[in-house]
Amino acid sequence: IGSLIGDISGVQIQQSSPVSGNTNVRIQGLDGRYTQVLRDGMPLFDGFSGGLGLLSIPPLDLQQVELIKGSASTLYGGGAIGGLVNMISRKPTGKQELTALANYSTLDEKNLNFFASKKYSWIGYTFFGGVTHQNAQDVDKDGFSDIPQIRSLVIHPKLFFYPSENSTISLGCSGSFDKNLGGDMQVIKSNTDNIHQYFEQNKLQRNTYEIIYQQKLSDNSKIEFKNSLSNFNRKFSSNDNFLNAKQNSYFSELTYIRPMKNMSWVLGADFQGSKFTPQNFLHFQVPEFENNSFGLFIQNTLKLNKMTVETGIRNDFTNNYGSFFLPSIAAIYHFDEHWAARGG
Repeated sequence: IGSLIGDISGVQIQQSSPVSGNTNVRIQGLDGRYTQVLRDGMPLFDGFSGGLGLLSIPPLDLQQVELIKGSASTLYGGGAIGGLVNMISRKPTGKQELTALANYSTLDEKNLNFFASKKYSWIGYTFFGGVTHQNAQDVDKDGFSDIPQIRSLVIHPKLFFYPSENSTISLGCSGSFDKNLGGDMQVIKSNTDNIHQYFEQNKLQRNTYEIIYQQKLSDNSKIEFKNSLSNFNRKFSSNDNFLNAKQNSYFSELTYIRPMKNMSWVLGADFQGSKFTPQNFLHFQVPEFENNSFGLFIQNTLKLNKMTVETGIRNDFTNNYGSFFLPSIAAIYHFDEHWAARGG
């Protein structure tokens, strides 16, 4: 995924920690916190749980990765002012699919991934499981790890139900379990002494549950409901500090999409929030924190002869910071099939 989106102009993959392996996606020069990372249209990686290793996400169960450069705040809120990355999971087809992938790199990274899917008359399924075993590497030979030691397990099963020809219900859960160790290479090799002491270790556990309901109507419009719950636990420790904390995140959204002859409308509302709870820590001054927001939005896309104009307004009501009004307008003009100009 990092290779896929990092080669696009205006997008920079920035490693935020060589110890944890975490990376940020910076779009058009803005900080990584202004890029919203979604899975199947749902923001699951914000706040404390936003330390996401994009480079370690296995693409085997992904159908596609969508990238939007520039503000997408109308549909996704203030966290998407820079842009967004949306990872879309694969869906089952009538043909049985079984895929296994084994990988070994010159940096001593070993991966074993498995994916299976099948669609029947009224039910379908997808299943992904992956294991990563990465030994710490000191690429520049300065005595400290540039790539941490990683032990990772990812499981992602999903069930699909088809009550009618125009409706789909999907139920999914995923579990991600990681243990990362970086720092002084001698410490990683268990050779600690008075000089070689520095290390950082992260034990991460992420559990996510989601439901998506889609209903197509007779006029080609569509109603969609999404809901997700995510629980993230991190145990951080070093030679002189530690922090154990968890974050619970929740998201619900109801949208109505209406395509017309030369335009389309999106109307919707969402409720999202998170609760951060420190359990025990040393030196960190981190209080318990909870944030909730309710948003209303409407967006119009108008297609003219050579120009497409997109306008939208959104208002978020938060429990801690009051109300936020987020208007947006963007346009793209196609001179011919090779050249275009856009602004927003």
